[in-house]
Amino acid sequence: ALSIDGSGRVSSPQGLGMNHLLTDTISSAVAQYDIDSTYINSDYDSYEIEFVLRSSSDNDHLRNKVFVGGTLQTGNIYSWVTGSQGDTNVGASTQDGFRLNRFSVGNETGAFIGGRMRLQNVNSTSFPYMQTGQSVSYKYSDGAFTGTDFSGGLILANRADIVNGIRFYYGANIESGTIKVYGIK
Repeated sequence: ALSIDGSGRVSSPQGLGMNHLLTDTISSAVAQYDIDSTYINSDYDSYEIEFVLRSSSDNDHLRNKVFVGGTLQTGNIYSWVTGSQGDTNVGASTQDGFRLNRFSVGNETGAFIGGRMRLQNVNSTSFPYMQTGQSVSYKYSDGAFTGTDFSGGLILANRADIVNGIRFYYGANIESGTIKVYGIK
């Protein structure tokens, strides 16, 4: 049950809802950005991440990988699909990472890829980790604003992997950006 106090604020019972865990700003170029087990751990089975990340290079795609047991998973264990304005891009079921946008982005002033993603089955040993979300960006080829739906998961053989971190990266550096992480009860 929800409650509304005298000033109109809505609250949920203790332990339910989204709990803000992290806000971070990237103000100088980095090769990647990791969210480690300090934030993604057994406290929650689902997480929400908001991101706005700018590439240091033209014609680039935003990607991510997961950590299992504190180790970055670099093998071909990722499956993903993106769709944008009637156009679909499918990654085969054995990729080396997830892709979070359909069309490549440029690095001109104001260009970025931003969005929101949901992480699910983080602690499951029965169902594979999966992520879904939406991103927006400005296409490299013509600067047009585009929206992308994306989804992905670890391959079935990795269904028992407990995910305790993720890494965002471009082919080049992450020039700047912001990250927010929420745990979902």
